[in-house]
Amino acid sequence: MITRLYLKGLILFDKVELELDRGLVVFSGPSGAGKSVLMNSVLSSFGYTTAEALLCELSIDRPINLHSEAYSLENEIVLKSIKRDKVRYYLDGQNISKKSLNKLFQPFVKYLSVRDKSGFASDELVKIIDNSLLTKNRSFKKLLKEYRKRYINYKIKLSQLNKIKEDEVKLAELIEFATFEIEKIESINPQIGEDEELLKIKNQLSRIDKINEALTSANDIFDVEESVIEVYRLLDKESGFFVDIMNQLRADFEDIELLTEELSEVDIEQVLNRLEQISSLKTRYGSIKKALEYAQNKKIELTGYQNIEQDKTMLKSFLEMESTELRILAGKITQYRKKEAIVIEKELEKYLFELKLPPIKFLFNPIILNELGQDRVEINLDGSTAS
Repeated sequence: MITRLYLKGLILFDKVELELDRGLVVFSGPSGAGKSVLMNSVLSSFGYTTAEALLCELSIDRPINLHSEAYSLENEIVLKSIKRDKVRYYLDGQNISKKSLNKLFQPFVKYLSVRDKSGFASDELVKIIDNSLLTKNRSFKKLLKEYRKRYINYKIKLSQLNKIKEDEVKLAELIEFATFEIEKIESINPQIGEDEELLKIKNQLSRIDKINEALTSANDIFDVEESVIEVYRLLDKESGFFVDIMNQLRADFEDIELLTEELSEVDIEQVLNRLEQISSLKTRYGSIKKALEYAQNKKIELTGYQNIEQDKTMLKSFLEMESTELRILAGKITQYRKKEAIVIEKELEKYLFELKLPPIKFLFNPIILNELGQDRVEINLDGSTAS
């Protein structure tokens, strides 16, 4: 509550000092008398507009909920603005920036201007009615909470459906690519460690002729085996270790012969082709293991693509049902608001009468569902609307 106003050096006023009583205060006068200039100076003291007066000083009763850790506040607060080379603001004698001043008093200072109709915007009028209801009607509070919660979920699901529709153009390409990648890897059907085994076979095949040649020459050792054993016998020396060595050689040579027989049946061209396929996968994916993991991930991805159409159908069904439910809830909210609007109209009527103004009436029009419901609200004052 402003209790005192002092102005000096303001366009139409050399000096003004007013003591204000509690309650409704009205400034009246003909056009050009300075009403707007005076109000502008009051607003500038709270950091809302640019200060025009050389000096403006307001004394106000401190609002109950006004607190500040940065500034020391008295029960009667003095706001002062001084305009010289630039405007300086003071709060109980303490220097304060215009931005900080505005932020501090913003919850407590409300004003309407013929140039600014934002206070009469539909959303603002709806919030005024809702706030009046929320303080005294638990049923409305519960209803509004349910509506807002379900509407938020509805918007999320609607966004998901729109995203699916946007991606549908790319979906066929994604499915085709994923299928191609899977089939490419599965057609080769690589096995972990297969590349190492194939390289080993390749190296063996490249030396098979030399292995056979060396094996043929080495087999001559068995022609002198009996002679060596006879020498050990004549010398009365143990020949068991030599016999063991020869038996091991015989077993090893037999294994080598079996290997060369198996290698002779291997198709070298097939081995080289297989190595080329495996090598291409390793070049593309890094390793056989990573290639197999990639194929598995693509299968999961493909399953997801195939489920999108099902998800789309389910989302459409949900949104249709939820839209109906939300409209029912919004309709109930509208009924509460219309009843409360009548109460507010009656409460304002006596103030408007003192101002010699006709009664106001809230006009409701249905709109597309939004977070506040389905109401577009306007104020009608003697046939004129502001929204």
